[in-house]
Amino acid sequence: PEGVQIKILYTRSFLVSATIKTVLKNLAEGAILVIAILFLILGRWRAALIVALAIPFSMLLAISGMSFFGISANLMSLGAIDFGLLVDASVVMIENYLRRMDERDTSLEPSLQQRFELLLDSAREVAKPVITGLFIIMLVYVPVLTLEGVEGKMFRPMAQTVLMALAASLLAAIVLMPVLALIVLRKEKKHEREPALARWMSHIYAPALEFCLKRHRKLAWPALALAVLAAFVFSRLGSDFMPRLNEGDMVVMAARDASTGIEESVRIQKLVDQEIAGHDEVAEVFARIGTPESATDPMGPNLADTFVILKKNQSDDATKKKLFAKINEQLAAKFPTQILSPTQPIEMRFNEILEGSRADVTLRIFGNDLKQLMQYADEAEKIIQQIKGTQSVEMDALTALKESPLLDIRADAIRG
Repeated sequence: PEGVQIKILYTRSFLVSATIKTVLKNLAEGAILVIAILFLILGRWRAALIVALAIPFSMLLAISGMSFFGISANLMSLGAIDFGLLVDASVVMIENYLRRMDERDTSLEPSLQQRFELLLDSAREVAKPVITGLFIIMLVYVPVLTLEGVEGKMFRPMAQTVLMALAASLLAAIVLMPVLALIVLRKEKKHEREPALARWMSHIYAPALEFCLKRHRKLAWPALALAVLAAFVFSRLGSDFMPRLNEGDMVVMAARDASTGIEESVRIQKLVDQEIAGHDEVAEVFARIGTPESATDPMGPNLADTFVILKKNQSDDATKKKLFAKINEQLAAKFPTQILSPTQPIEMRFNEILEGSRADVTLRIFGNDLKQLMQYADEAEKIIQQIKGTQSVEMDALTALKESPLLDIRADAIRG
């Protein structure tokens, strides 16, 4: 209608585009790095080029398998592929063939039949350890396939994609590499010297290895002490199910007194939006109050989700933490009774779906005595606030009706 404008308040296109860009960037950088190392270590550009072909071959078969089994291509499924693992078996195959070629009698040029027999012998020599090694690596990912629930939805596609890529790399090493070596490496001449990088690494590694072998008993104790120290440090490290995905935008959840009506909540929220919009990092602010018509999120009028759309050059985690600290300090002075908690749009929705709460971690206390439950809730809130790593603690105002005025109505009789 005339005078009405349609405006997009929140879109995930930026997050999707950024994720795709990250996947493509990681894949391209990984492939380029592996290929560059192959050229440096093998020292023969034809051999390095052949081994590098294992990467697109393995990825082509893996992506074909993903399409066949309906596995989505995302940051988890594609980002976990290690190109170094994909070329390991091919490197062993080609390197062993080159070694056997260098050891042959170079007075006569070998015929096709001689090169075929030499290639067959060299492939048989390393086939068993190559296959065994790749199967051991593949077995590491098999337990991931047994995960269920949300973790299964997240990590099973990654394990399936990696297993298909490793199986394709084994096929490339056993079938493709020998054929390419027979065709392309027929004019390879004997190399009297190793590549410069390999010689430099050998000059460093060989004396260190000899020193350790001669003094292996004396060096066992420092190695054991280092292992114990590493185990102690590992036991003191924190843990996380998975790194937190930066969505680029943030949500400031506000919990006000349970007795706050819709008019008062809207009035306060308008003032909150104005305060937040005044920061330079913020591009736009809008809020959501109350329960939607779909009733998927039972929010009272005293609860508000403030969506803070950030400028794209101000959306890193460090900036978001500093911004929330400034917002919390600024609003605490004007609205001391409300509690603010930071989260992200998609993260907030997933928390609601998984545990029925908008918080990252939820503590639930069950019982029949409401007063006793409120006492325990107060004590738990004080204890949790003192735990290291806690940013904010909020008592759910939907159930914590400690200070809410209640009207108790008892009927004398029930009339039909």
